[in-house]
Amino acid sequence: MKRISIILILCMSTLLSGCIFKDLKEELAEFDQNYVIAGKISNHEQATGPVLVILYSHLEAKRTAQQIVFTEATGDFSFLVHPGRYSLAAFSDANSNMAWDMGEFAGRYGAPDEIAIPSQTDAGLSNDGNVTGLEMDLKPPGETLTDFPSLDDTSLFEAKSLVRLGTIAKLEDTIFVQENGSLGYWKPATFLKKLGFGIYFLEPFDPEKIPVLFVHGAVGTPIGFSPMVEAMDRDQFQPWFFYYPSGVRLTSVSTALNETVVMLRDTYHFNKLLVTAHSMGGLVSRAFIKEYARTGNPADINLFVSISTPWGGSYMAAKGAKKAPVAVPSWHDMDPDSDFLQDLYTTPLPMGVSHHLFFGFKGDCSLFMANNDGTVELESELDYRAQREARTTTGLNEDHMSILASNELIDEYNRLLNSLVEKSDR
Repeated sequence: MKRISIILILCMSTLLSGCIFKDLKEELAEFDQNYVIAGKISNHEQATGPVLVILYSHLEAKRTAQQIVFTEATGDFSFLVHPGRYSLAAFSDANSNMAWDMGEFAGRYGAPDEIAIPSQTDAGLSNDGNVTGLEMDLKPPGETLTDFPSLDDTSLFEAKSLVRLGTIAKLEDTIFVQENGSLGYWKPATFLKKLGFGIYFLEPFDPEKIPVLFVHGAVGTPIGFSPMVEAMDRDQFQPWFFYYPSGVRLTSVSTALNETVVMLRDTYHFNKLLVTAHSMGGLVSRAFIKEYARTGNPADINLFVSISTPWGGSYMAAKGAKKAPVAVPSWHDMDPDSDFLQDLYTTPLPMGVSHHLFFGFKGDCSLFMANNDGTVELESELDYRAQREARTTTGLNEDHMSILASNELIDEYNRLLNSLVEKSDR
């Protein structure tokens, strides 16, 4: 896996500034024109067979099917769209023939109601134009709906919604390859169109097991946590993975994580969640934990483990944000003086959250960084604001990536997890 500090150093060179930053500029322009339409089929459990949701675009007097997706197991659906006018319909495909037939549950959003997504120019929006929280009911057979599109046009079919809510996968699946981690950093719009984002499960939800949420860092994917997951007691814990484009602004990422966890909680009603994060994922996780508590959510997050997190930001990211022809959006939040980092420490972690901070110190000699783990400077890993709230601070002779496979880390991590089970059994 490429180290983010090396990437930043390379990006400052004139050799790469032409091609990489030209592509990045185009990506960010595309990203700024992306919005989300999302909702839920309220009575999806009553339907027989998988539920498909159809997004229609409206241009002048013509209505055209644009995208078709299956709902998530939770009944939720989501689409990535450009500014325009849209409407929604859905049906349960009881006979799995990929077409609506008489006798199958079906419905529309509204009468149907039109959903308008204005452009930023028209509405002065700053990616606030998302339309979420829509609710649709599927009506029992009997109502004739004759204008569902043929699903022969496979280009319309996306299979998965934009937001993944407990999609079951394996860590060795191609979706988690390192190339996609880099894609999410340099081409976030392409990442979203290709992969979406959200929380993945390795197995169906089990109310008897405690969820452990893993959050990767910049250029990362969930596969980096494989050694920790392999050593985990899977009879007691169920690993979940937040997968997202790591080049996006961190406030947006943490908000998306919060909303995704809330949707899963509303479906599965879990009352305990443990959080484990690597690198920049620790910053995302701390912001999420604070927002989750602030919105009054009842799930008890009582363990937060951060590994090699740049708690004080990155001076290299700050330089990149100021001097590069086009900045990766997350560089702005990694600036030690950024509003994001300052706000991160304005209030402490919620009561009851036990934070355990791990850091590596097996770094490289570098003209660009002080003492480091090969990617993050120790000064940032050991920022006093994070240390003063940590229950424990543990240093290991590992670099930024090898620490995830460290026997010492894994042993201590499992001890922390198992101690929670022992306390709950008392």
